[in-house]
Amino acid sequence: MKPLSGRITIAMDGEAISTTGTVTLRHGNPNRTAVMGNDGRPAGFNEEYEAPGMEITRITGPGIPLARVADATDIAVTIQTSAGQSWTLSGAVLSNRLEVDVKAATAPMTFIGETLEEN
Repeated sequence: MKPLSGRITIAMDGEAISTTGTVTLRHGNPNRTAVMGNDGRPAGFNEEYEAPGMEITRITGPGIPLARVADATDIAVTIQTSAGQSWTLSGAVLSNRLEVDVKAATAPMTFIGETLEEN
């Protein structure tokens, strides 16, 4: 049986970083919501686009300084799994306010970018 996922390796601009938990990817496809008619039936739908992005939880400590990540405006974030899957978010910026949980030594990070491509 072949693995579907497994260990995850994340690199920012080619430098590996330590993470914990899961990684959530958003491909930037449209979010569609129904437009309901007065007769109670869907008349169509609206589309709203959002930027491609990803959510990770970084383990703080050695590696790329957190301030460098927070200030960067053109990051390439690459994710690889032990099952052979790989994605790259290009032209990325950190979109959330950087907050560090000192006791857990983690910092949740949400990136948005120009493109998310499966490699």
